[in-house]
Amino acid sequence: MSKARRKNMPVIPKYCVFEISTAYQQTLSNKRFLLMDYYLKRAKERVVIFSSDQQLNLLFSSDVIFIDGTFSTAPENFDQVFLIHIQQFNQGLLVVFGLLPNRRTTTYMDLFKRLKEEAIAINKVFEPKQVVSDFESALVSAVRATICLSFVFVLKIGLYT
Repeated sequence: MSKARRKNMPVIPKYCVFEISTAYQQTLSNKRFLLMDYYLKRAKERVVIFSSDQQLNLLFSSDVIFIDGTFSTAPENFDQVFLIHIQQFNQGLLVVFGLLPNRRTTTYMDLFKRLKEEAIAINKVFEPKQVVSDFESALVSAVRATICLSFVFVLKIGLYT
C-alpha cells in the first residue's frame, strides 16, 4: 500500500528551490493550507509552514501551546520539521507544522511575528500564557522575545520520548 501511495506523491526535492503543488497549498475544501513560504537568504534558506484557518483559530484561542522539532526526518536543505500542538478535549492537536532551515533565534522570532500578524488579521491575538517545549536556547529566547514574556515552561526531555 505504501508503494502505491508513493507513486502518487511528488519526489522529495534535493534543493530548497522547488514548486509546491496547488494540491498541497489548499485543504480538501479548497481553503488555504500553505500559510507561509519565504526565503531567508537568496534561495539558500527557505521556510515553509502549513496550517488551515481553522487550526489557526484553535492556536490563537489556546492558553498553552506545545512546540517541538524533529531533525532526523527533515528533508535535505532543511534542518527541522517544526510542530506546534495545542491541547483540545484532552488530546494533543497539531495546529502548525512546517520546515525550517536552521535553529536560529531570528528564524523562530520571524515565524512567531508572522503568526502574530495572522492573528491580528482575524481579530485575534497570539499570546499563549504557557509554552511547553524541550530545551533549545534559541527557541526559548525567541518565545520570550515575541509571544510569551512571562511564562515559559521548559521540559528537559523530548515531548515524544
